[in-house]
Amino acid sequence: MTGPKPNNAVQRLFLSLLPARWGESLYRSSQDWKITCPSCSYSVSVWDAGGIRWGAKSRRKRTFGKCPSCGEKVWFGYEDWPDR
Repeated sequence: MTGPKPNNAVQRLFLSLLPARWGESLYRSSQDWKITCPSCSYSVSVWDAGGIRWGAKSRRKRTFGKCPSCGEKVWFGYEDWPDR
């Protein structure tokens, strides 16, 4: 595949199993969502953070992790990132 570059095994698996057009859609959709640290406001796309968010509509999803910027363990909030 000459499209998106996977960041981990899960993304690699999805991209290898899906038709190329769907893989592009998965990548674009995941790039359109960001996770944000509530402590330092660091933001990164879901794809760049190693995740997948495809066909998502919910706005209150959260995931727990360590912020690469401030080092705090926090609940990251998912947000739509339309200007990206």
